[in-house]
Amino acid sequence: MVNLKPNELEYFSYTFLAIVFLVGLYISYTNEVYFDTRFAAEDGFIEWLTTLML
Repeated sequence: MVNLKPNELEYFSYTFLAIVFLVGLYISYTNEVYFDTRFAAEDGFIEWLTTLML
């Protein structure tokens, strides 16, 4: 049987992903211009973070 227990890196990755998601959700409701032009923009913060997860 395969050992499917999550390791520390997975815990950290999912926690980090949840935090970024919640911050993005908050920013999208409070400052839509910043969200569209900086946070989720092409070649912006979120796009560069996806390379870390890959």
